[in-house]
Order: sequence, then C-alpha cells, then structure tokens
Amino acid sequence: MRQIAALILALIFTMSLASAEIIITKQPLTVYNFGEIVAVPVTIKTLSDVTGSFSMDLICEGKTANFYKNGISLQSGQEKTQEASIILKKEVISDLTGDCLVKASLGQDYTITNNFKISNVVKISQEASALDIFPGESIALKGTAVKESGINANGFVRLEIFSQGNTPYLTDIQTVKNGDYFLNFTAPKDMAAMIYTFLTTIYEKDASGEIINTGSLEKRINVNQHPTNIEIITDKTIDPGSNLIIKAILHDQTGENIKSNMTLLIKNKKDKLIDKIETTEDSINYAIPKEYPPEEIKIYAESRDIKAQSSIKVNSKQDISMKLMNQTLLVENIGNLPYCNKNILVKIGAETRSLEVCLDIGKSKAYILNAPNGEYEIQILSEKDTLNEKAVLTGSAIGIKEATQTIALARYPFVWIFVIAIFGFITFTFYKKGFKKSFIGGVSKPTKSIAQTGAIRPLAYRVQTVEEPKPLNIGGRRNLVKTRNKAELSLSIQGEKQSATILCIKTKNQIEIESNKNNVDETLQKIIDVAESTKAATYENQGSLFFIWAPVKTRTFKNEETAIKTAERAIDVLKQHNKLFKQKIDFGVSLSYGEIVAKEEQGILKFMAMGGLMTNAKRIATISNGEILLSPELKEKLPLSIKTEKQTSAGTFFYALRGISDTSAQDKFIKRFLERQRN
Repeated sequence: MRQIAALILALIFTMSLASAEIIITKQPLTVYNFGEIVAVPVTIKTLSDVTGSFSMDLICEGKTANFYKNGISLQSGQEKTQEASIILKKEVISDLTGDCLVKASLGQDYTITNNFKISNVVKISQEASALDIFPGESIALKGTAVKESGINANGFVRLEIFSQGNTPYLTDIQTVKNGDYFLNFTAPKDMAAMIYTFLTTIYEKDASGEIINTGSLEKRINVNQHPTNIEIITDKTIDPGSNLIIKAILHDQTGENIKSNMTLLIKNKKDKLIDKIETTEDSINYAIPKEYPPEEIKIYAESRDIKAQSSIKVNSKQDISMKLMNQTLLVENIGNLPYCNKNILVKIGAETRSLEVCLDIGKSKAYILNAPNGEYEIQILSEKDTLNEKAVLTGSAIGIKEATQTIALARYPFVWIFVIAIFGFITFTFYKKGFKKSFIGGVSKPTKSIAQTGAIRPLAYRVQTVEEPKPLNIGGRRNLVKTRNKAELSLSIQGEKQSATILCIKTKNQIEIESNKNNVDETLQKIIDVAESTKAATYENQGSLFFIWAPVKTRTFKNEETAIKTAERAIDVLKQHNKLFKQKIDFGVSLSYGEIVAKEEQGILKFMAMGGLMTNAKRIATISNGEILLSPELKEKLPLSIKTEKQTSAGTFFYALRGISDTSAQDKFIKRFLERQRN
C-alpha cells in the first residue's frame, strides 16, 4: 500500500511541474550598458489550472538580482503575456556586470534567455591635429565616444595632461553630445620641453550623479624647446695678448640650454667686423692680439633667429720684451701703446748705461753692446722685467749703439748692374712662357673617359679658367680629397624644409693621422666619390665627414637604403685601407634622419639642420667602433628587410645594423664603382 501511495504522489508532483509553459517572445540584445533598459517579454500558456507567483531574475556570473515578481492565476488552456523589463541601475542590479541571462519562473516551471553582456565601458576614437608642438601652439583633439552596446555616449569628457609626475599639469572638462566631443589645448609659452601624456576620459552619470559608464585614451604629445634668448658670458676686461673665453648659450622657454649652431661676430668699436666664428660648442677661446688697441670689443651672437650683444674692454698695456743674442740686444714693443720716454738700464760688468727707447706698437730695435774683449755679466732692467745673461763682448770701451743696416751693394755698382740683368732675364722668360700658354692653350686636352680612368667625370673639354673642386679641410688640415657635390652650413637660409638622410664618418685618431697621412687622403677620396655618385652632398666639420641625401638634390624622398649601402661600402674601403697601410684609421659610422632647411645655389647645397640633427649624428658616430649605428628616427623609416638591434650608451639610444635581406640595383652599382676604384 505504501508503494502505491508514493507512486500516486509522484504522478501528482510530475503533473504540477508540467502545468505551464513559459515562452520568451523576444530575446535580449548581445550587449547593454548601464542606464539602458533590458526588455524581456514572455508568454505563459497553461496546461492546467495554475495559481502562483511569476518572477524574473537577472543572473550574472553566479550573482542574482530579482527585478520582477507578480501573482498569476490561469485556467487550463489560457495564456498571458508579461511585458517585463529591467533598467540597468546600480540601485536595481547593484554591481552586476559581465555575462548575464534572465530566468523567468512560475512555480517549478522556468525558462532562461540567451546570454548577453552588461558593460560600463565607453570606447573612444580620437584624432589630434598635431603630436609635436612648440610653446604657444595649439592642439585640437576631436573624437567620438560610443558605449560598448553601440549607442553613442552623452556625458562629459575630461582632458588631463601629465608630465613626469602623477599630478596633472592641466585639467579641462567639456561635454559629449551624441557621441561627439572636441577639445582644444594651447601650450603655455613657458611650458617645459618634454613628452607629455594627454589622458582623455569619457564618462556618463546617472540621476544621482554617480558615474555609470566610462572610457579613457592616452596620447603622447612632444613639446619642443623654443629658443627665447642668448646669454653671452665673458669677462668685462682683458689684457691684450690673452685668450678671451666667450660663452654663448641659447636658452629655451624655461631657461634650459639648447645645443645649437652659433654664429659669433667680433667687431671693433666702429662696428667693423674683425672675425666671424661658426661653432656648436658652448664656449670658445679667442686670442686677443697683443697689439690690439685699448678699446671696446663688441660681441654679437646669433642662433635660430635669436640675437644678443655684449662687449669687453681691452686694457691698456705698455710693455716690451728683451732678448740678448751674442752682442745684440733686441727690444720689441709687445704692448698696445707706443713705448716711449722710457729708459732701460744696461749693466755691463760694474758699469751701467741708460738706454732711452721709443718704439711704436709691434716695432722692435736692435742695439750693439760693446766692451773690451772678454766675457761679462750683463743685467738689463726695464720697468717690469729684469734680464740676467752672460755674453762675450768685443770693442775698445763699454758702450751701446743702435744697430744700423747698410747695403753693401751700394758700394759696388757693377754688382747692381749684374743683379738687374739677371732679374730682367728671369722676368722676360716667365713673360714669354705665359704668353705662349695663353695664346696656344686656352683649352686643355679632353679628359679621359670613365672606362680609361675609373673615375666619374664628364667627357668634355675643360676651359682652364674653370675652377677645380676645392679640397676639403678635414680636421683643420689641407687635404688632397676633393668634392664635386659640396654642402655648406648656413644659419640664415631661406629654403625648403625637408627630411634628409645623413651619413657621418668620424675620424677618431685625427691628430695621429695629421703626423703621418700615409694614403689616408686617397682612401677618403674613394668614399667621397662613392657617396657623391648617389647624389649625396659632402660637408666636413671638425674631423667628421657628413654625406647628406636631401630631396632637393636626389629628387626622391626615399634615400635611407641608398645611405645604408653607401655606409657599408665606406666601411669596406676603410677596412681595406687598414689592412694595406701602416697608418690605421680609427673610425665610427652613424646614419641619421631629420629635418633640414635646404636650397641649391650654383651646384652647392646650402642647408641648416633642425634641432640636434648634426650633433646627434656626430655623437652616435663617436660611439661606433667601426660598425653602422642608426638613430631612432632613421630606424623608423626602414623596411622590415633591414634588421637592427636596439642599444644604449651614455644615455644615448640608437640601433645597430645587423643585416639586410636583399641587394638593390643601387647596391650593385656602388659595388662595381668601388671595384673600379680599387683597380
């Protein structure tokens, strides 16, 4: 009996479980953001009489929140539609987010919706009018903000600018309307030069003011150094014949130093130019001639259109130098004023003689000391100096007389006639040769072809008056190397701003090479010829050779691979030199990329480098030990076929060249050219 009763109860319980069917008539969307409404309409169809409580629950990753509950009574076969929905507010669903579903329940019957996501994320896309600015310039930030559900955001946008610390440099808040926003930032004129983080945050709030949806985006903005003034530091006075130390420092908007090319003009009190100095150093030593008059020297400094002026007073100096050579006393005025009405005391043995001297600036006189034959202790005293010497003198009595120059030829007129005759013959001979050369040889023989000489030069007649390429002055010495594609640095140029690729070859043992050239010039000439065959312009500065590939000369903006191939060939030439010759060349090689202002005048590339382009190129070449090192700017321009390795030294970042996957036609041309040069 007990078994029968249990079976009857189980049947009754099973019938109650299948008493109604719950149908989701419209599934939720895939993603919702906070503040939006999730509608879940359902239809309840009964299979028997049903009376109970109908509820709907939001379930997200194991957490549940009930949002609908209502009593219901249906007879068998009836159906009812429930238009249930949930507003995604924190006071309703708390912090439920992530993968969710809705469960609809009636008694023991239930059904669930498809999974959907509840998000608080706003996605941002943004464009900046510039990522590299100077103080005083503006940046416009324009963007769109779309919630993850795909609906445009409406709220607020906050711009925060961070420097190196965590405290915002500046904060600005604007509104977001239908997903669009606009921000404008103007860099203050005293804003320090560095890379700043621009953090843009979009957020929406509910009625209570609580943030419900948010998103953020970062951009890196570089604020450059802007030159504002030049500080000239020097002494107020200086003695003639001394070295004047001049420090000319270019300052930016916050007073920090800017490494830059500097032009110094040294002028006299009448504003007449004495000297012009181009330098990249912060300070120079300038020698003041010993005969410079006691007056004001004006110093003008100019860099990047910023000018400054200072002055220094040259002191008055009356002074002489005295030298005794055998019996002759040589007195020279080494001051900057006439040395007159002054006496020099000359003590020969036990007797003293007074010598009155009057010398103009830079002039000297010689005096003969006489005394009975013998060796004497001689003491010579001026206002500032004393000279003690021993000398063998001759004569009949102690005395001093001014040395005079007599022309012995005047006593011998026949000698005069002979000298004039010889001079006339030599003059006639030179005149005759010069006349024949100008009459017959106005045009020289044609130069040999490329195949005959192995050098690149035009096959044409060369008029003798045409100027040959001038030798480069490398490291302060006169070389045999020549350039046909010269570059000149100019600090006041009006040209076209363009991107250039620069190869720098730094000679590290320049002083050693100076004392023993041993085919160094020929080696450098080969490198110059190779570079100029690719339309590179050659510039020299303080022991460094720069080859500049500028679009104004090459007629292309893609010069990076050509520069790399040329650098490789230059290293081959230098290594070959070090194998063959006793005098080695210690060298470094760098490749850089940056902005220059350039124009071409009469075949010469006039240029001005922007920022620290030339200085950085020389610095990286100095670090190099015979390998090719690349600046970060150049590395960004290279294709994937060129392999590099990031390195750092003394705070300088660069890339070492590790290999090239292919060989271009330009590479083959340069290789053939080098082979011809070696033969």
